[in-house]
Amino acid sequence: MKRLLFALSILTSIHANEISISHHHLNELTGNPDAQYKPVAIAEEMPDPTEIRRGKRKRFVITYSQVTQSEINSSFTMSPNANSSYQLNNDEMNEMMRENLELSDSHVIAVEYFLNENFSIELSDTYRHYSMDGMQVGDANGGNLLQGAGTFGFDQNDEIHDIQIGAKYSIKVVDVPNFEVELGAKATVGVVHLNSTSTFDFGPGQRDQNNFNDFAGYSYGVGLNAKVTLFEHFFLQGGIEQRNYVMAPIEYDNGVSHQIDQDGLLVFLGIGVQF
Repeated sequence: MKRLLFALSILTSIHANEISISHHHLNELTGNPDAQYKPVAIAEEMPDPTEIRRGKRKRFVITYSQVTQSEINSSFTMSPNANSSYQLNNDEMNEMMRENLELSDSHVIAVEYFLNENFSIELSDTYRHYSMDGMQVGDANGGNLLQGAGTFGFDQNDEIHDIQIGAKYSIKVVDVPNFEVELGAKATVGVVHLNSTSTFDFGPGQRDQNNFNDFAGYSYGVGLNAKVTLFEHFFLQGGIEQRNYVMAPIEYDNGVSHQIDQDGLLVFLGIGVQF
């Protein structure tokens, strides 16, 4: 009962903005009549803003990036069907594609979720569109085309979606109110969907168009990125990624087989929001 009355008296004193506890009360509370106590000064201070921000991580992150540079090495292997109207040499096809097939559009859309302050999982789609600037003309070198024609026209159009899931480690190197700088590293694996159309034109009435639209293989890679966040929610991000693509032979609807092998670097720059 005495302890209850003592606690009530302390509570009343706190609400009155002053605490006054005698040695007699403390000795009675602790049950030690010989104990000695010294007063301790209590000062009110503002909390450290750095300590308040520590551990304050936005969990959901959405990013849209443009691929600003692509250093992807590609090789192409054609395996024509026996009934096809053309029999083209692989070296000839490789040279034509390397010289004329260009990256016309590429972007990355990513959604990221932070499990804790540093580790996150990321789901993303890297889109690349390769096309030729008009119909290219080649020489069959020996008249291997239908009816002995020595030239042909060729056009190629490839749309690639690399759908990835990965793990990422990030660390903030600058963390002050309304401004953050963050560095990250990630490893990802993905599945590759390809929509590819090849068109061969050998003259009047001699035109082959082949299409493939399906999953074509898988990918894997690692990347580094830097992110600058302004006002906690909006950021700019840039990075570099090394990717390798393992593609199965692509069989077009007319029986022609086409193998694409790719690996190399992608450089990207983007914007995003986090909440």
